[in-house]
Amino acid sequence: MPHRQHPKRFSGFSLVEIAIVIAIIGLLVGGVLMGQNLLKGQQLRKVLTDATAYATSINQFKLKYGALPGDMPNATEVWGRMNGNADCVSNTGVAVNTVGACDGNGDGSLGYASAINASSEQFQIWRQLNLAGMLQGTFTGLNGPGSTFYDVMPGVNSPKASIEKTTFWFYDWGVRNPSDTPTVWYDGDYTNNMVFGARVLNAWNFGPAITGVQAFELDTKADDGRPALGSVRTLANTWMWANTGECTSSDTPSTANYVLRPTVGVTHGCILLFLNTLMSNKS
Repeated sequence: MPHRQHPKRFSGFSLVEIAIVIAIIGLLVGGVLMGQNLLKGQQLRKVLTDATAYATSINQFKLKYGALPGDMPNATEVWGRMNGNADCVSNTGVAVNTVGACDGNGDGSLGYASAINASSEQFQIWRQLNLAGMLQGTFTGLNGPGSTFYDVMPGVNSPKASIEKTTFWFYDWGVRNPSDTPTVWYDGDYTNNMVFGARVLNAWNFGPAITGVQAFELDTKADDGRPALGSVRTLANTWMWANTGECTSSDTPSTANYVLRPTVGVTHGCILLFLNTLMSNKS
């Protein structure tokens, strides 16, 4: 009697097994997303940590040397004169030192450069903090090659911040109001204010670095949560360089709020300005 062949049986996944696999994938994806969120949260919190650390170091420097770093008129007498830099001429009798500095003018204001690759107080600030042992890193103290006045380069003439392509930079805009040109400021004293933002090629770091939600979170932790008031701020709603309307809701200081529902597809809308309340520019 011939042997009857039975068809082969192909075993598949049961519904239970499929459910288990899906659950495992969900846990893995959730773990990755949670890790990414934790990392982003740490990076965001470090912005405030760094801002506070820089302000503290600057005030310690001022107490020790009697001047702001960068603006210090006798920096070359302490650390020697930078080698091969034409702007280090105020104390020409001081010996050249390859790890030296350049003098500021001692007027209490952090000024900008006069040429590309030239020394300026706004970049010497980081170099002199490092020379004083108050900041880690190596900084040129010089303006970058792309702009006569300010070419901010993270990791070169300014410190890298915790969020990719962002940095801190100091500049003295003085007292501003909305009628000033360009109309980018809310009313206030922006003397030696500290700017946190993303690098823009051949310019200062005015690139939007964080969302309105993130800016609100940081401002609330450090100050009053208002973009146009207090010591932590941003630029006005219609400022010429930003994603207009993606950071603040109004050009009117009393009614301006951070935008908490940005346009779909817009990932960054804000920079932060730490006003001179964090750093006294004169004794």
